[in-house]
Amino acid sequence: MKGKIESLSKELKNSFMHIRNWIKLEMMNMETLVLAIHEKDLCYQRKHKSMKALQEQQKLLKKIDEGKFTFKTMLKSKSSKDTYKLELLQSIQQKEKDIDNWDEIKKYITVYIIEKAIPLYQDRKSIGYQEAI
Repeated sequence: MKGKIESLSKELKNSFMHIRNWIKLEMMNMETLVLAIHEKDLCYQRKHKSMKALQEQQKLLKKIDEGKFTFKTMLKSKSSKDTYKLELLQSIQQKEKDIDNWDEIKKYITVYIIEKAIPLYQDRKSIGYQEAI
């Protein structure tokens, strides 16, 4: 009798734990999808930040070209200012590329989410729900 009770307790499963784990997994899956969409939306903010930095660098370059006072070039020699100017030009070119790239990245993420992530999520969930029923 004691052996039957022990074997029966080992065979029984706690259905509340099963449901809790299932709901937890569903929430994690949904959070992942929401995070992917949020990252897509952050591309706009990153692009805007790059545009702001680009404008600041362009203003600094204009001041240097005009020979106006700047704290960054105050104690530099003529050759150091020229070197700094070249570095600033390279940085400006890179920022311009970055701004274009943020648009492309956002497009790729949007297409991936729409064409791959959401349909895959829907398929997995529908299969999981059918098996649960």
